[in-house]
Amino acid sequence: MRQRLDIVNDEMRAVAEFAQTIEPLIPLRNHSILGHGFRGIGEEEIARQIWRRVGATQNLLEACLNVLESLRVPKVENPYEMIRQVVLKALQ
Repeated sequence: MRQRLDIVNDEMRAVAEFAQTIEPLIPLRNHSILGHGFRGIGEEEIARQIWRRVGATQNLLEACLNVLESLRVPKVENPYEMIRQVVLKALQ
């Protein structure tokens, strides 16, 4: 994700910036049980990788919520309900 951020619109810029923010997590994921390895990854290590990228002023959840907000994704208590509604609409 090393490309320039002169993206077409603000929504895509927010997505591209978020993708760059979480890029350092890719090797952690790959070495964890979720990826190809068996290494345990703790919250502190994730926070340390993100802090290197965005600094102490923003956490990963806030960054994710900012991207969703910029994409105008509605806030819901249960994200599975939103998916359920999309599926039900598609089946009609």
